[in-house]
Order: sequence, then C-alpha cells, then structure tokens
Amino acid sequence: YGEGNANVGLTLGRLGALLRQMGDDPGAEQTFRDALEIAARLPDETNLAFCDARCELAQILQKRGKLDEAEVLVRESLRIRRLRPAGLEFQIAATLEQLVGVLSFSGKDPEAEAAFEEMIEAYRPVFAPDSATAAWLQLSYGLWLRQRGKTDKAEPYLREAVRIYRLNPNPPRDLYAAALDGLFQVLRKREEAMDETVSVFHEVMDAIGHLYGRDHLLIAPHLLGFAQMLEERDRAADAIPLVVDGIRIYRKAKGNDWDATSSLKMLDRFVRRLVLAPELAEAKYQVAAR
Repeated sequence: YGEGNANVGLTLGRLGALLRQMGDDPGAEQTFRDALEIAARLPDETNLAFCDARCELAQILQKRGKLDEAEVLVRESLRIRRLRPAGLEFQIAATLEQLVGVLSFSGKDPEAEAAFEEMIEAYRPVFAPDSATAAWLQLSYGLWLRQRGKTDKAEPYLREAVRIYRLNPNPPRDLYAAALDGLFQVLRKREEAMDETVSVFHEVMDAIGHLYGRDHLLIAPHLLGFAQMLEERDRAADAIPLVVDGIRIYRKAKGNDWDATSSLKMLDRFVRRLVLAPELAEAKYQVAAR
C-alpha cells in the first residue's frame, strides 16, 4: 500500500495495542506515534479509526508525566468522535472519562469538573438510571467534589449513589460503604442533620461489617470516635451503645493484651452525664441504666 496508506497506519495502531498489552510501553509508544504520523495526513472521517491509538498513547504519556501532550491527544479524539452524528455515545463518554483523569492529574480542577459533568451526561443514555454503573459515576463525582471541599455540590451526587445502592439487595459493599461514608462526612458537620448522620453512620458500619466482619478491629475506632463527637453534641444516649460495642470488639480481638482503661473512663463519663441530665425521655435514662 505504501508507507503513508491508512491501512498501514491502522495496522501499526493494532501492533501498538499488542505491544502495550505485552508490557512494552516504549515500543508501543513509538508504534502509536508512527500510526498517528500517517493519520495526520488523512481526513477526519478516516481519522475516526485512529482515536483508539490516540487514547492508548495518551495513557502511556500520562504514566510518564507528559500530561500536556496526553491532553492534546484525548481532546483530539473527542473532537473527531463528536463529528459522527450517532452511534459513538459510549466511546465519547469513555473519552471524556479519560480526559477527566488527565485534567485531574494536571491539577486543572475547573476544566476537570466541567469534563466530569459532561461525562456523566454522556453516559446517561448508555446505562440504566438505577444501574451499578450509574451509581459508580455519581459516587466518583461526589467523592471528587468532596475531596476538593465542594461539599454542598457533592451531596446530591453522593445521595444519588446511596439511593441506587439501597435499591440493590446485594450492592457492591466496598462502593456502597464509600458512598455512605462520603455522605456521612458531608452530614457530620451539620448540627441540624444529626439524626440522619447517626442513621447513615450505622449504615456505614453495617456495610463495613459485610466486608470485613462485624467484629473487625477496623470498626472499633470509628465507633469510639463517632461516640465522642455525639457526646460533645449532647447525644450521650446515642453515643453509649457505640462505646459499648467498640469495647466489645477490642476485647474480643485483643483479649488481655488490650488496656480498656481509657474506653471504660469514656463510658463512665458518658453514663454519668446522661444520668445527671434533667427531663430526658425515659428511654434515654434506660440506656444509662443498661
């Protein structure tokens, strides 16, 4: 066909993908570059077939820290794929997902945020609204926003992820726990949302219990830490059962090797505070009595 033929370029692209699968990133990079050198002389309608090569080369470059060049390749892929009127919805959404990654690694948060929202909208017609993938997309964006301090904007995305996981009788527990914990971290700073915060916390612990076992040591410090926060907010009746459960887990896991003094003092303090509080509901005094 000659060195500059599209078929030669496409074959080079396939060879690059194989080399990458074999772990030969340097060989793959050069082969992709050879393919794209041919593609640069071809019209956009032919270049559509080279978008995978661009995206794979971008992944190699991102690993090497060449983020500017990776971004150019992903954006060019996105531009060409968008020229086609229909049939590439998934590929466009996946390219936007890759763009989010490149922009996030580059520290270009405003551009990454815009790309994230485009990505979610692009995936919307591809996956069912209550599917596991839809939940994962909402969770990913919600956590991304929360990590950047945008808790108000993150909340509806985290709530939507939690809503979808709650519909599933057997959700992916690691993702469900991450969604619940993200929502919990948003709610715990709001005094007016404390009832929901307590409920979500118990749900988080239940999800972690499904993953690691209900007596796993990972759970105990969370119980004691949240109990401390509740007691500081005059909710000793909610805090006491958490301290009791935390002590139980520590004792079961560590036996006589664990010094329970500080936790028992915490429990004693919480109980005394509850006993001395006036005009509480009878059920709250019963917590202290037990």
